[in-house]
Amino acid sequence: AIRAQIGKPPYIFYAELLPEPLKHKAMDLHRQASANEKKFLKEGSGKLFEGAREVLMGLKQRGLKLLLVSNCSQDYLDAVVETFALDELLDFRAAAGRSRDVSKPSELRRGLDETGTKTGIMVGDRIHDHEAATACGLWFIGCTYGYGPHTELANADVLIDDIRELS
Repeated sequence: AIRAQIGKPPYIFYAELLPEPLKHKAMDLHRQASANEKKFLKEGSGKLFEGAREVLMGLKQRGLKLLLVSNCSQDYLDAVVETFALDELLDFRAAAGRSRDVSKPSELRRGLDETGTKTGIMVGDRIHDHEAATACGLWFIGCTYGYGPHTELANADVLIDDIRELS
């Protein structure tokens, strides 16, 4: 049930895990889960997909601009970026899940505008990634090794089974 929610904004993620009478507690659950996630990250429990850092470094060395736009909360994004020292590789990062008023497509557009990027490729594993790519006129590479069901990736321009295929 939890894996099926990964990639969704927190206000949807947690509400869909709770029975109807408890849905109003979704953001309380989110706050507690976020505290635990940050603690586990700091203790070394989290990890990137195998080869991810090396791929990002290679893309950056080739002069490509790297943007990270996620439906997660700002606290979680900050914890991941800090834990894995990603700021040195990223040209832009945004947490679209920080508010109901923010969307992944709008944050991706903001990132493209701030970095002066006119074309690009969105890489992701959920329908939200594909929707953001489409909204911004980008190609979409669907990651079959991620959390989304393969049905969400049916209209991807390309599918990959391992992040190292981006090299």
